[in-house]
Amino acid sequence: EMSSSKDGMGQGLYTSYGDLIQFYQRKSKECPKGVRLKLQDKVLYFQFEFPGSGKRSSKASGCPFSEEGVIQAISKCWKIREALDNLKTASEFWEWYSDEILKINEIENDLKTDREIFQEIENEYWKGRNKNTKRKRSKDIPNDVATFKGYYKKVFERFQNWDKAPEWEEIKSVLFSWKEGSKTYKDAYIILRKVCNYSHNAKSLVSKITFFSLMLLIIIKPLYSAFFLVHLYYYFPFLFMCDS
Repeated sequence: EMSSSKDGMGQGLYTSYGDLIQFYQRKSKECPKGVRLKLQDKVLYFQFEFPGSGKRSSKASGCPFSEEGVIQAISKCWKIREALDNLKTASEFWEWYSDEILKINEIENDLKTDREIFQEIENEYWKGRNKNTKRKRSKDIPNDVATFKGYYKKVFERFQNWDKAPEWEEIKSVLFSWKEGSKTYKDAYIILRKVCNYSHNAKSLVSKITFFSLMLLIIIKPLYSAFFLVHLYYYFPFLFMCDS
């Protein structure tokens, strides 16, 4: 099952866990004075002096430990700094914090993660039928299991962190981890388009992957064709000669 396939921070396509730590260390320097980020057990925390107590303490940020999550957390640090500077009383601050930070976290945590989407796609696969024999698929049939692993799972495993919502840059990177125009590329496109359809921002992601693929067909493929024709003419000019 999907829950055992990935811990969210294993070997990734383009960012290792070490790279993510370096990204966090670099970006966390952008936090405002008095409000910092703290990383503990792969969880991001805000650190600041709590109004009314005078003591510096921590609160979970609610942001995933990913590149996007770090950027979101830094943005919230600046909002917290602004509120600390402008709100007069502790009660005002904590009321603001509840409305502006905690509710934002609730909305963000309500987004479908890659893991949840992959699980939905897997469930859909097992509810379907073998396209050749029309029999219902079964986890007890090795051929059905191998087909799922060879078609879907190899694409899912190219994602670095399964516990965040789908992001266009990662979808694009996964797609181009296969040679453009190959069968695996075409299969990956179909699967990634399905991932886009299941996401919270389906309309935006589907339009991006569709537009991007069309641009490849319109711009890049003709360039390859022109390159091929030039070389063909250079080495085999007689192919372009006409009878007089």
